[in-house]
Amino acid sequence: MANKKSTHWIDLHLHSDKSDGTYSLTELISLAVCKEIRTISITDHDTVAGLKEGIRLGKEHKLNVIPGIEISSKYSKGALHILGYGLDFRDPEFQFALQRFQDVRKERNRKILSKLQSLGIDISMDEIRDRNPSNKSIGRPHIASVLLEKGAAINMDNAFDKYLGKNGKAFVSKEVLTSSETIHLIHSVGGLAFLAHPSTLNLSDQNLTEYVEKLLKEGLDGIEVYSSAHTERQTCLYEGICQKYQLLISGGSDFHGDHKKDVKMGICSSGQRISADMVSQELLNLSFDS
Repeated sequence: MANKKSTHWIDLHLHSDKSDGTYSLTELISLAVCKEIRTISITDHDTVAGLKEGIRLGKEHKLNVIPGIEISSKYSKGALHILGYGLDFRDPEFQFALQRFQDVRKERNRKILSKLQSLGIDISMDEIRDRNPSNKSIGRPHIASVLLEKGAAINMDNAFDKYLGKNGKAFVSKEVLTSSETIHLIHSVGGLAFLAHPSTLNLSDQNLTEYVEKLLKEGLDGIEVYSSAHTERQTCLYEGICQKYQLLISGGSDFHGDHKKDVKMGICSSGQRISADMVSQELLNLSFDS
């Protein structure tokens, strides 16, 4: 078995302050280097604004940065997020599609703030932007942070339960692509499409298997088997599904910095570090040619 120093540690699900993470790209790369991680993927929500800089910083520190993204897709029983890996994020049509996502986010934010105003909670977009000057994909976590600062919520979970979640007083649904459209978008720029943290689908084992079969017909390439969101039993289940349908395997912490303080970079369930031999080698071969 490889010793600690020779192990190729990885984390293929990281968020920066370009979306809803709290670490800057410099801080994110520095932490990965400090943890002796050799390959990461920056997978910000609905934006690739940090990829060019992240890849540059990675090269400076001899850290392989796989270009990635996490895209929310249409789903009613929980949360459906699809990860894209190895995509050509410079593609003009892809950039245009992502700009449409941001336009939808802005309209949703406006409606949420309007609802909060009607509840006597005064928060402006300028206020949120001032707190997140480098962010290109402002969303509910940033609104939740201001709710905490104003004393309207006691923690992030409470902010979502009380105001921003599906049953919250200020909830506004977001127009998103279907799973098929999301997978097609990722494939259109040469990327691989992975189902992120399938536990958030809130499906029974049998229903999950059937749902994966549906996604497989739409072109799904793989599943994020290793995640901080999974129990050991779930990890075994997802690995079995990948083996059954010959899907690729990915792994990542879903690190957000202070927005998810219990999630540590490079760590999945039960405190296990994520190594290269846990995921499909096709992922590790992805690179960005500048």
